[in-house]
Amino acid sequence: MRHNRRNGSWTYARYDRRSFTWFCHKSAPSEWFHLIVNGSKAEIGELSRVAGWLRVFGMVNSAPTFDQQHLVINGFSDLILEVFGPDVGRHARSAIGVAGLPLNFAIEIEAEILLSD
Repeated sequence: MRHNRRNGSWTYARYDRRSFTWFCHKSAPSEWFHLIVNGSKAEIGELSRVAGWLRVFGMVNSAPTFDQQHLVINGFSDLILEVFGPDVGRHARSAIGVAGLPLNFAIEIEAEILLSD
């Protein structure tokens, strides 16, 4: 993974085989947590409004030979289950590799969640 720059805890990079282990063990948990707390809260208000995670679609900025995108996005799914518990956090998940993402982000997550009133 080539780091182009860091902004807060967001990684701007492209995955390759050498970077995968480092990212999953060192960087991913803090990035996922930042995404959930700051990204979701900014859109929906209090996280207690989340009644269910329905679907997660993850896009991983990958080198052509990288084939572990599903494991990268599994880290996000695992954190959702840990933070929200299995009743709220259980969801369907898809992961794909892409040749590039806007601003050269390492990962982009799209999620469908169910909100309570």
